[in-house]
Order: sequence, then C-alpha cells, then structure tokens
Amino acid sequence: MKKWLSILTALIMILFIGCAAADPGFTLRNVQYDSATLAKAAIPDGYEMYTTVNMCDNETCLGYPIRVSVGALNTDTPSMLLYSRGESYLQRVKHSYFSHEEGTLDKELCIFMKEYMPAYNYTWYRAQEILKGMGFADVQLSGWQDDLTSFDQVTAARADYLRTEVMPGLQGAGFNIDWVDTTAAERAFTFDNNGVTWCVAVFAEGFGYKVSTGIYNTESIFWEIPRYYAMVCPKDLYQQIHDNDFRIFRENTGTNDEFDDFVDRLNFKIRDDVIRAWNMQVAASMAYMETMTALTFSMVEGTLGGTYHNTDRFSDYIFDQNDYTTLDGDHVKVSTAYDYVYQSGSNVYFTNDALSVPYGATMLTPN
Repeated sequence: MKKWLSILTALIMILFIGCAAADPGFTLRNVQYDSATLAKAAIPDGYEMYTTVNMCDNETCLGYPIRVSVGALNTDTPSMLLYSRGESYLQRVKHSYFSHEEGTLDKELCIFMKEYMPAYNYTWYRAQEILKGMGFADVQLSGWQDDLTSFDQVTAARADYLRTEVMPGLQGAGFNIDWVDTTAAERAFTFDNNGVTWCVAVFAEGFGYKVSTGIYNTESIFWEIPRYYAMVCPKDLYQQIHDNDFRIFRENTGTNDEFDDFVDRLNFKIRDDVIRAWNMQVAASMAYMETMTALTFSMVEGTLGGTYHNTDRFSDYIFDQNDYTTLDGDHVKVSTAYDYVYQSGSNVYFTNDALSVPYGATMLTPN
C-alpha cells in the first residue's frame, strides 16, 4: 500500500510540474547602466533580453537626454517585444526668427523638429521605423486592427491635468494656449515577406499643445511620446503572443522613479546651459518662453506618468489588471483574466488552474 501511495504522490508531483510548465511565466530583470538600475523589465519565458541606453550630448538631448530601450527576442516563435522611453519634439508653426525644417535639430533649443502626430498616427510612423531597423525597408503596411476605446479615461485624465494644473501657469506668464491634445492608441498592421504574413503592433501614449504669443509673433507645438511598446510576430500567432507575452511585458516594463527624477534634473540643467549660451536679449527671451513651455513636459510626466506605469490603482482599473508585490518587494501587473499568480525564485507564473502550482512556489495575492 505504501508503495502505491509513493507512486501516486510522484505522479501527482509530475502532473503539477507539467501543468506549471505550460502556464505563462516571466522573469523580472533589472536594466542597468554601469552600477545604476534604470528600469525593470518583465521577460516572458523563452525570450532573451537586450537593452540600449543612449547618452545624448548637449546638442541633441533636450526632452529626453537619456533614452532607454528594452527588447525581448524569441527565436523559436519567432517574435520580438520592444519598449522605449520617450520622445519629445517641436513643430514651429509660425516664427519671426526661425523656420521649421522637418527632421532637423533646432540647435537653439536642442530639440528635433517634427510635425505633430497624435498617437493614432504615431503608431503607423513607429511601425515603419521599427521594420526599417529590422531590415524590412520596402514592405507595405496594411491596417488591420485598432484598439482605441479602452484609453478614453486615460487620455481624459491627462487632458484634465494639463488644462487645470499646467496651462494656467503658462497663461499667467502671458502665453496663449491655443489647444491641448492628449491621445493613446494601439494598432496592429500586417505585411508580407517571403511568403509569410507578419504583424507589427504598436501601443503609444502622446500629448501636445500649441503655444502662441503676440509679443514675438510666434506659434509652436510642443509634443511628446512619453513611452511606446511594440511587438513583431507572424500573424497566425498574433492573438496568442499579444494576449500573453506582449501584455505581461507591457504591464511590467518601464523606467523607475529614481531614473525619471534624474533625467528631469538633467533636463533642467541642459535648458539652463542653452539659455546662458544665448547672449542676445531677444534670443534669451525666446529661450525663456520656450523653456518654460518645455518644462511642463516634465511636470506632466512626473505627475501623470506615474499614473500609468507605476502602481496606481486607477491604471489597474483602466487596463483590467491586478498589482502584486513580489517576495523581494518589486511590483508586477497581471491581467485579471488569471486567478492565480505564483513566484518561484525570480520567475512569476500565472494560471487559472488551481492544481497548476509550480513546485516550491509561493502564491501571491493582489494588493
């Protein structure tokens, strides 16, 4: 009898381990530069992580002087996941002293000029840029799937903050705020290559606003993409990868508060250096005006950025996810579609099967 009980116990343990192996899982990893931790990344099982940290010099760094990108590559699928923080641009609509030269660097302000794009249009632009970087320069993208409605409350909250907290300060200083636009979108596109239909999907948040003043006869649009996420995979695997690997990557990958604060402080110093470098009174006045406007980017990102990619419950409600604290004190986001979340070492697993418990794992509960 004891022999049969031992065999039965062994079979149950094998069953548990086998079920756990089939469930989605990911590992939380640090994104480091030298000894500093800049971000956290959730790398799904089967993916290899790669990171890029771009340190810009004083001629190219206004807006985001340090840019962080995180990628995850699965050669078996094959599929790629990508995160990038952030982009800041200027469109000169009307100016007495300077013209708008699309795609060039405005050396007076150390910011690249690009015509304004809401998030819906930006997803198309970013998808093309990603594919060019992968060597797919000549492919034709076809629109396939859009997801816009789930972001209505997010964009409304950002717009409300811009109008009630940021804009009054600029208007009190004599600047006119002609319009404010806050957007978010997720879109998927397809393209064919060597007989295979591929899919590239991009999720992006964005905001912009137009500033004008009669004193200097100028109109400018400052706009920003605080972050975007993307995925590339064969179309026939799109839904599976999107709903599991991409979702968990998007919900748990981003820069940390300490890094964001450091970038903001560096931004302020660079802008001060730019102003001091201008010795003409008109130039100094223009720099002050546009610097004051650009500073609000950091104000918005510092206040609202945390609403979306830290641990705010409003974000969890909007994106239908739960926040969990791991055994080492980190936070992970998991879709409410899963009932059970477990941690084993640095790996996190999520499942709807009560019997699918990784051996030696600890069950996590929502905060």
